[in-house]
Amino acid sequence: MGGKQAVALFPLVLAAADPCFAEDTFQAEAGLSYSRSTGDTFRRTTAGVDGTYYFDKLPAQPKDTPYEQVQFVERVGSLSASYDWRSSDVDNVERLSNGRDYAVTVQFARPDTFLRAAAGFGSVTEGKSRAAGVEIESEAKVYQASIGAYVAKTTSLDLNWARSKSSVSSSVGAGEVTLDGLGLIGQHLARLPGGGHVAITASATQFTIKSDAVPTEKNLDLLLEAIYYPTKVLGLKLGIRVDRGDEDSLEGETYMLGVRTFITPALSLSLDYQKFNAKAARVEFDQDQIALRAALRF
Repeated sequence: MGGKQAVALFPLVLAAADPCFAEDTFQAEAGLSYSRSTGDTFRRTTAGVDGTYYFDKLPAQPKDTPYEQVQFVERVGSLSASYDWRSSDVDNVERLSNGRDYAVTVQFARPDTFLRAAAGFGSVTEGKSRAAGVEIESEAKVYQASIGAYVAKTTSLDLNWARSKSSVSSSVGAGEVTLDGLGLIGQHLARLPGGGHVAITASATQFTIKSDAVPTEKNLDLLLEAIYYPTKVLGLKLGIRVDRGDEDSLEGETYMLGVRTFITPALSLSLDYQKFNAKAARVEFDQDQIALRAALRF
């Protein structure tokens, strides 16, 4: 699509978003996303779609809540699904087919109870590739469940469990790796004295990695993330994740920056950047990722 056509269509998108809130509520959100990851030896491009249905209607323009945090504050459950197309290029490796990811997550929360829960399933397929005459295909199944509570009006604490089973098959053999994670996740939304809000997320997760090839390994993952909302329609994200343990391919620091803005109560745009600095001497683990997403509430 040419630039002039895109400019002409943009006002129509905004106009279409406004009538969605004749009753000042919404109950669903749909999004389009694009991301690109790069390292010293690889490039990965991902494009995806996602959708969320909320079990209760939510205010489109809450009086004193950032638009992005309205589900958390109102304590409303949801059903979410996503599908991504993935294309990866690795040095000295021939790509034979593209990969795909999909995930489904259900969240439970009610305004009349302090309990929270969630469960999810996902699948990640890298696609087929060929290196040194050997064809390789990998796939991972991801399972997740959590249970927790609102310990204050806008503060929650959850116990989270996750399992990932990765299998790699080739013309010369196959292998499987199981990764189990158990951790605590805390969230808090606070109103600042000078105006605006800040949302804090902190987590600590212990990962256990098992495979036939090596002894059981353990890694500890720590996350601290803050989103500053100078206004209800703008969020500025800053975060860091630190991983330490036996598996050196996971060890390192991930730095996160992001911004999300609501152009109208229905239409939002976000931009996120992550940089992973590997602790291991093998610099091929280093990675940069940039992600764009547009979402529409209705």
